[in-house]
Amino acid sequence: AEAASGAPAVGPVQPSSGAATSSSSVASAGDEADSTAEAAFAEALHAEIMADVEAMLTRKADSLWRRGQADLGRLQRQSSEVHDTLAALQARQEALIAEQGQMRGALMELTGQLEFVATEMWETWPGRLR
Repeated sequence: AEAASGAPAVGPVQPSSGAATSSSSVASAGDEADSTAEAAFAEALHAEIMADVEAMLTRKADSLWRRGQADLGRLQRQSSEVHDTLAALQARQEALIAEQGQMRGALMELTGQLEFVATEMWETWPGRLR
């Protein structure tokens, strides 16, 4: 029962094994496209997350570097202050040692003079036993 146009008559279509294979190929290609889209989305999401993490780590590293530099500068200033204080204390100690030496010399001279006076007085004392 061909139509007048010469084309075969079309009746109800029965699924055949060939039609099922064709249908599963289309479904398989659709699943593959979905899988590829999901993989691309996952990769893009991963790249975005990694970029965010990298940016955050860079900010943290920069912040830590600046804080370390500030702490290092503070420690250097404190070290300089300690050095200056120690130098001043050492100079003061040397001055005190020199002053002590002068005082010891003056005390020895005064002691010598007092000995001389005591000896002179003893020798000239009128009631002294000879």
